[in-house]
Amino acid sequence: MKKPMNFLTLLAVVLFTGLFINSAAMAEGKKPASAQELVELYPTDFKPAFTRNTVIKLNAIVHRSYDVINTYDAIIADVKQTMAQSENASRMSPEAKAQLQRIAGLAKESKKILMDMNAAVDELTASKEDYNAAILAGMVDFVQDVEREISKQEKQLMKMRDPA
Repeated sequence: MKKPMNFLTLLAVVLFTGLFINSAAMAEGKKPASAQELVELYPTDFKPAFTRNTVIKLNAIVHRSYDVINTYDAIIADVKQTMAQSENASRMSPEAKAQLQRIAGLAKESKKILMDMNAAVDELTASKEDYNAAILAGMVDFVQDVEREISKQEKQLMKMRDPA
């Protein structure tokens, strides 16, 4: 496991990089950067991606989506196998019907989670709160991908049940 970079290591890397760039510039006959031209960063310059309340709210939504996809991943192989063994709706076993209902329930839950995420995003953008748009986009993409995958599978299973 990689150890996180501490502040002193980061400072050493920044200083070494600056010295390397300046020495390279001098070798090419260019004037090295002066102290005023360098940007100084302090720990107070690093802002969190979200406020504490927002990150707790968004992480809870993402965690719900993560739980749904983990449940889906754990059961989907068995569901497909059971559905394949049932040729049509009139011959579908009670087990196949129950598993199909379970996938339908996961699809419904994933849609609700996506609606909750969209509402949270709308609330966040309306609040004028500073936030990291890239991290937010990643969270939204994950929730959308989960909903899309489960809904697609639910439609495929329904076609297996009712091929018409």
